[in-house]
Amino acid sequence: MFLFPIFAAVEVWFLALVYDRALRWPAFSRWRPWLAGAFVAYCALDGLLAPEVARFKPALLLVESVLVLSLVGLYFRKLLHELRVTRLDREPMFWISVGIVINFLGSIQIHLFSNYLLTHYSKQLSLYAWTVHSLLNVVLYACYCTALWIRPRK
Repeated sequence: MFLFPIFAAVEVWFLALVYDRALRWPAFSRWRPWLAGAFVAYCALDGLLAPEVARFKPALLLVESVLVLSLVGLYFRKLLHELRVTRLDREPMFWISVGIVINFLGSIQIHLFSNYLLTHYSKQLSLYAWTVHSLLNVVLYACYCTALWIRPRK
């Protein structure tokens, strides 16, 4: 559990870079380092101020989910406004964005109720919730593999 803040910081940083290339907006390019850097600082402060390794801290993952879903929302907004893509199934960033939406929308529910499930319900129910989380990760990585399989358009 102590790796969650590091993983979240790296994930937000790299996804911000990927969506910066996909969006190609000068304003987003100026704000991206500040937003990603602020989240990395938040991850570091959260790890230093609340160093409880044995307790799951969902606030960090909820903030990460909101940031990443905002990036995906900006991409879908650009995709709908420009309408340059003729076939969405041939667009790698579309597959990446769909996988992220499915994964993070499902994971938000699990992150919100994980500590509650652990303290008030059985461990078996908590294991079922994290099994669903693992299946959501399988969907995400399947979408990543689909995006890597597609030859990007020029």
